[in-house]
Amino acid sequence: MVSAAGYELVTIPARGFVRRRPWKNIPVLWALLVSSIVCRRIIREFNPDVAVGTGGHVTGPVIRAAHRAGVPTLIHEQNRRPGLTTRWLSRIADVACVAFAETAGMLAHPERVRTTGNPLDLESLGQDRAMTRTALGLSTERPIVLITGGSQGAQSINANVASHLRTAGLPDNFQVIWQTGAADFARYEHFHDPARGIVVQPFLADLASIMSAVDLVIARAGALTIAEISACGLPAIYVPYPFAAADHQTSNAQALVEAGAGVMVRDAELSQVDLLQRAAAMLADAEGMKQMSENAGKLGRPDATEKIVDEILHLAEHRRS
Repeated sequence: MVSAAGYELVTIPARGFVRRRPWKNIPVLWALLVSSIVCRRIIREFNPDVAVGTGGHVTGPVIRAAHRAGVPTLIHEQNRRPGLTTRWLSRIADVACVAFAETAGMLAHPERVRTTGNPLDLESLGQDRAMTRTALGLSTERPIVLITGGSQGAQSINANVASHLRTAGLPDNFQVIWQTGAADFARYEHFHDPARGIVVQPFLADLASIMSAVDLVIARAGALTIAEISACGLPAIYVPYPFAAADHQTSNAQALVEAGAGVMVRDAELSQVDLLQRAAAMLADAEGMKQMSENAGKLGRPDATEKIVDEILHLAEHRRS
């Protein structure tokens, strides 16, 4: 994606720490050492005005090398609970942008934190609702539930949805757009039947525009997914990925539940909870849907990209002066 967008891509040999098997981290430490050396060369040759890190093990050595070279640095944390790299880098970064206000108290220098939200593709989020529905072959009258486990899909969510469709069919009061992920698509593509209100796809490249056309979302609780859902003011059923680092998706979903902007179903509860049945009940409660939509909209930050860019430009101008 980086190269296709016309940017030069340079890679480093960094690797993530194995949290549950610490004895396997010797190669990780070696990769970190090599990455630090490589990053110093990259910073020296590229000579950036600002270095921006968005979390994860690749970010650490890059931002550290930039800081040591006197380059202003900005880090961005997408999740409510910051990762290990973000917490470590918050000691040296000039600015830390966060999506959740509560994150500030978990970082080393709260005075350097700016609550900006997560950057969004606002052009796609503003697509015409009826046009998007028509393009998918769905009714413009009945509500739509979007089911997505992220770009890779979610096996547990897919199995839950398929079980309901096999035994009870699609509830009468809505249609579904179901992103299964490429790995599961062959198993569930036979459910695809737009005439009956079921669209099944392995991957939805324009997911942001599709969100503009739906009424309720069943999804994992990744930070960018939540940002798009909130920006659209959509009620949602969140099923956090249980193996996310430090269980950060559960923390993300909990923030929405506390704000009355969604409900959470834990992955382990899917054997007892029917997601489509839960969706049907929520859609039948017009007042509850309206309130949840309003609460979700209050959490949306459509100006997040602009705020982050302003912080980057401020750092760049400060360095030049």
